[in-house]
Amino acid sequence: MVKKRREMEEYEDRQRDKALKKAVGMEMKLAELYSSDYMQDEKKAEAAQVAAVELCLKEMNRRQKLGLAVGGGTQENDAWLNVTEIATALSDLAARYTDQEKYDLALRLYLRALDLLRVEEGDSPSCKQVVLLNDVASAMAGQAQKPIRAADPKKARDQLVDAARQWAQKSIDVAARIQPPVRDQDCDVSCIAATYNLGELAELQGRLKKAEELYNEARSLAKGLNFEEGIAMADSALKRATKK
Repeated sequence: MVKKRREMEEYEDRQRDKALKKAVGMEMKLAELYSSDYMQDEKKAEAAQVAAVELCLKEMNRRQKLGLAVGGGTQENDAWLNVTEIATALSDLAARYTDQEKYDLALRLYLRALDLLRVEEGDSPSCKQVVLLNDVASAMAGQAQKPIRAADPKKARDQLVDAARQWAQKSIDVAARIQPPVRDQDCDVSCIAATYNLGELAELQGRLKKAEELYNEARSLAKGLNFEEGIAMADSALKRATKK
């Protein structure tokens, strides 16, 4: 009788997890659809992403309180989302907030996603971590270029720039530890972006020679990968920096 009840409870838990996983997946698919060239409804796309993230966060909190693993996706039970899938939902919404220059909101989500991956991956980081580390740096760099409300705005901006620099460098450092076959194009592209970000931060501080050096390095890395967008960004930055 006790065994039967336990089996029924486990079955109900699995069904609940499956339903939640499906709901999150549907919201993320809706976000893609609304963002497509066909629909172009960014307001509805954002609402769908927010709904997906809220479902993830609510379920994560519930599982933590019960002492359960935050992510699923194990061989024994793949009913619930794995940690990478949860981190993707969080970082996708964070990327939207970054595009909207809502950097505070973006940073909270990026950092939460990064924390999940760090705990899950331990001493074997993935390229997803490298991407997120640079995403944090990018959001901080964007924040540093906006008006800052503080008793000493210059000091606050300098602290923000320094923090962004450390995150960008961390992205490069972590990428250096990742070798094939785990290392993929995400690592390489993020290294280019992080190097570019370091150049932008140096430029923001008026260290133009250092900025040019970093932009040239980013360009060289992009050229090595035939990454046209990276080359164009570095070229544009070099033109801007050399005119100052």
